[in-house]
Amino acid sequence: MLAYTAEMVENNREADRFELSRRQAIGGFAVGATAAWAAPTILTLDAAAAASLVPLSPVGLGGGLQNFSTADALSNWMYTADGGDTWTAAVTPPPFAPVLLAGQGLDAVTMDTTGDYRRTVDGGVTWSSPTAPPLFVATAISQSGAIVAGPADGFAFTTDGGDNWTAPTTPPGLTALLLTGTGTSALTMSAAGTYSHTTNSGADWSTPTIPPSFTATVLAGGGTNFVATDGSSYEFSSNGGLTFGPSTAEPPFVAALISGSGLDFVATSGGTWALSGDGGDNWSLAAGPVPAFVPTFLAGSGGLTFVAADAGGNWAFSLDGGNTWVTPATPPQILL
Repeated sequence: MLAYTAEMVENNREADRFELSRRQAIGGFAVGATAAWAAPTILTLDAAAAASLVPLSPVGLGGGLQNFSTADALSNWMYTADGGDTWTAAVTPPPFAPVLLAGQGLDAVTMDTTGDYRRTVDGGVTWSSPTAPPLFVATAISQSGAIVAGPADGFAFTTDGGDNWTAPTTPPGLTALLLTGTGTSALTMSAAGTYSHTTNSGADWSTPTIPPSFTATVLAGGGTNFVATDGSSYEFSSNGGLTFGPSTAEPPFVAALISGSGLDFVATSGGTWALSGDGGDNWSLAAGPVPAFVPTFLAGSGGLTFVAADAGGNWAFSLDGGNTWVTPATPPQILL
């Protein structure tokens, strides 16, 4: 079974330490300080076109790097290639409203309530049917790493962006309620709080050496860093979910949503936002403007880029790890 060696863990931690020292040296990301970034390009529409636009209330949101895709309940699809600033309609969208949407880089996978899957390799511009999709209706899918969980302990994983799927050699002996992953590492949990961990994209699974000490209700992962919370306390991992321990400083509130990538995590509750620039160890309140709504979707990938939305079609995005937020120049909308 493939597992983290001491050298692999130390290399990952060294990369994190290097990134932290680089940020501190250039002042590009100090926790609690406003990072500098360019204002979005403002696009204009003529009066007739502007009057025909209505907000897109998302039912799914997934992305990687600067690319995100979203859809509404009527199967209208939009995608962005600039981290959420501008959006355009997908050329060949999935013919259904998704119940799951996950992605990493340009690859994303989605499905409907019947188990019909679609995949994209260009950030949501075009979609196609997988060559060999999972043989069950999934109930959970990882944020990245494309590991899917289904009912009755059904699991499958993909290493080609969702085109082909394989059953794990040693699947988790549980039905997952939470599943988060990044790269080749993922973590899942049962209703009883039993955890399983993989370091090879879901081919093999084992029990974490030190799992979270509580039944997590929110779990996010980025790089080799994972953050878990039960709604009152937080624990984090810097080795891909193998071991967990208490955070040095927790978010200053009980988080309702949490998302992360690399060293950067964003947590929110009731419109209050906190961010971490060190993998979830320390947190501070966002220094700049935050979304003026309580989001129902929050996705982040590609380091410092995050996108948030609420059910009313209100959107915001951040290019500095959640420290400051702006409304997209052209938010996801539908032309009537």
